[in-house]
Amino acid sequence: MCINWVNFRTSVDQETCDNLAVTMNELVDNQAYSLNPDQQFVCTNVNTTTATMTICGEFSTSVDATGFGRWLSQTGFENVVAPLVDFGNGVGVVNGRPVCLQSVLSYRITDSRSGRECRRGQFTSTCRPEVPDQFPYCECTPWNINRTPYDVTYR
Repeated sequence: MCINWVNFRTSVDQETCDNLAVTMNELVDNQAYSLNPDQQFVCTNVNTTTATMTICGEFSTSVDATGFGRWLSQTGFENVVAPLVDFGNGVGVVNGRPVCLQSVLSYRITDSRSGRECRRGQFTSTCRPEVPDQFPYCECTPWNINRTPYDVTYR
């Protein structure tokens, strides 16, 4: 199984990739699945150009791999992995306007003998519209000057 993280929120570097591998190894143990002892999840690729990190590991049985993949798809990515690794979207600028850069967590299970893909899944979070970063934020109509779509709070 390989897990791919397109990450626009936090650092894309060897340390972050290694931390993802450690986290996934712990989750496999916590979920009572079994990896081959000498083939636990390790970081196999860090690409800062595409903001992508990949970790791979080999399960003891195809049943364990499929079960863990099913768990990731159903609740694991969203409720457990995402909070542990600070998963989220980023903000970029395209044509001078802020845009959401959507991060993705995905997995792919392949047959170790044939290399054929057996199962895949992914998780993304919804991109919210980005707030413009220059005035005017909105066009105000006469007699409505005190209304704005923004709230100001002080700490």
